[in-house]
Amino acid sequence: TSLLACGGGGGPADDDDTPTPDSGTDLPPPPDRGFRITSPDITIVPGQEITYCYYFRTPNTEKMAVKQWKSEMTPGSHHMIMFTTTNDAKPVGTVSSQECGFGASLDVPRWTYSAQTPSAELQLPADDGGGKPLAQEVAPNTAGFFQMHYLNATDEPIQAHVVLDAYALEANDVYTPTAPYVTFKPDIKIPADAVGDVETASCSLNTLPNA
Repeated sequence: TSLLACGGGGGPADDDDTPTPDSGTDLPPPPDRGFRITSPDITIVPGQEITYCYYFRTPNTEKMAVKQWKSEMTPGSHHMIMFTTTNDAKPVGTVSSQECGFGASLDVPRWTYSAQTPSAELQLPADDGGGKPLAQEVAPNTAGFFQMHYLNATDEPIQAHVVLDAYALEANDVYTPTAPYVTFKPDIKIPADAVGDVETASCSLNTLPNA
């Protein structure tokens, strides 16, 4: 079962597209401590709706305690999601609409950050209740990918890309590690003409593979 935020369809289904280099936007400089990931420009033709994935390794050379994420998406972007994986789901630098990170692999992608507005950010709490900030740990050279859903509602081709900044705590800062907890129900079945249908599921924490 994939973890798509919403379905994408239409457009070409070639396995490895050849995007042009990033065209650049008016952005603040990259974080002084942290890292920036920019996906290559992808041409989205008029009327096309499609989901691509961009596969990368994070550029940090030491473990980073990320306190804030900020993202920028060009026009035509519906949403982006950053996932991390234990191994490379596809070769680093690949931009593909095939499988888009959710192939027949036991390495389940781990949700890390997402956005549905052109400019978005996630600021983690600065106080865990005991005076320490919370932060998401990102190991050096972590494998991951962006899932990017595009819709070009214009009459002209657009060049679309994503920029994500990770702002990290200082190396000697004391913090409380935190991480997303994500679960889902894979077999939702809503009858035709249903009104007020409720779907529920539950699981025990000690049965989760990453618990």
